[in-house]
Amino acid sequence: MRKDFLLTCAIAAFAMQAPVFGEAIIEIRAVRLNDAPIPGTTTLAVSPGDKIEAEFILLTGWGADLPDGIRGAQVIVSGRLGATSGGNGRVLPLGWDAPLDLIGCTIQQDCPIGFLCSAGQCQGASHFPELGASIDENRPDFLLFGEDVLSFIGVTTLNYRLGTSDRVTGQGRIDDRPEVYLGTYIVVVSDFACGTFTFTGITESIAAISELIGPDGLTSVVPTFVPLELDTGACGPIPTDTSGSLNCSLDARYPHPINSGSPVFAENSFVLDFDVSPVGLSASDFAAFTFLPTFFPPVTISSVQVQGTTATVTLNGQFADDKWTCIRHLDTNRSFCRGNLPGDSDQNSVVDLDDIDRLLVDLDPPTLVDGQPYIPLDVVARDIDRSGTFGPLDLLASLNLLGGSGAFSPGYEGASLNLACPSTPAP
Repeated sequence: MRKDFLLTCAIAAFAMQAPVFGEAIIEIRAVRLNDAPIPGTTTLAVSPGDKIEAEFILLTGWGADLPDGIRGAQVIVSGRLGATSGGNGRVLPLGWDAPLDLIGCTIQQDCPIGFLCSAGQCQGASHFPELGASIDENRPDFLLFGEDVLSFIGVTTLNYRLGTSDRVTGQGRIDDRPEVYLGTYIVVVSDFACGTFTFTGITESIAAISELIGPDGLTSVVPTFVPLELDTGACGPIPTDTSGSLNCSLDARYPHPINSGSPVFAENSFVLDFDVSPVGLSASDFAAFTFLPTFFPPVTISSVQVQGTTATVTLNGQFADDKWTCIRHLDTNRSFCRGNLPGDSDQNSVVDLDDIDRLLVDLDPPTLVDGQPYIPLDVVARDIDRSGTFGPLDLLASLNLLGGSGAFSPGYEGASLNLACPSTPAP
């Protein structure tokens, strides 16, 4: 019988949603740690760098006479949720070297820092997601052992899909095995990971139901999952961005007020919030860098001030023009960046007349734009003259930037920061 016909039959059986044939429980069970066998378990203490091999095990047999017909199973693992469910870091399928959610691209600039545009998607140099899942059809405890099996594995997203089906010849036998094997899932714990990462199956929506086809080929059941929990240990203080830091924003203001006798430098500090009080935090807990690199003078951390759960990290100088200036929290490897691009009000990394248009809209803001509430610009994007308030003079200051004024030579229009922000705090 042709495989494509069998797959069509299997899909049709999946779609029938007939009455269930009994309870089904699927356990996601860790069986190997760093390639060494371990007793099967659904809870495991792990460390950054560990590789964990898990199996999907159906804990209830078919428990009935097996007539001729179609049977099979499909499992969809909550990889996206599992990968980000800890406190910090990631637990990703072996071979997954791409953004958490695949990003389409046509040119290299479409991709985040560190990823290449390959085959229309942003990928790392070692993106081989097929390494993270497999189905061993030769195991005696495999669901369809001894049958002419059609297996399929989907790895286009982090929600890996494993399935198998075929037409079977029951010949009146009873499958009373207490548990059967459905597939293998392999993950790797990232550096700086902490907290508990939980992987389970997706069962919430019709489009993503994991099902089992009963022995008569007409019945199905949505299984209950026993999740796999990987404990990487307690997390220390974890930083996040605050409104005072404006991570990955571009400062559109003059470096100092026009005609000021005492020039006020541009921003030179980051304001971070921590999940718990970072008592004892100091400059040695951070590293500072620019992108592209600036070799002279080097950017350094001059001070760290903690108040409650908030920390203000001050640099030894103002954010560099036309570059990203960043700090990295060493314990968690989380980076926070700000760009300095005077005149770029609309935050598109280019100074042009569109920035004037954006300021004009903010001067007389609409209530809705395309049916959504209008969101005004941040202070660093519209207070061009650094007066502390936004008004018509900021429009004049922006025009001065385009034509040349003060410290800026004529023709500042077209200045750009065309490199993606290298910050990495978000999932």
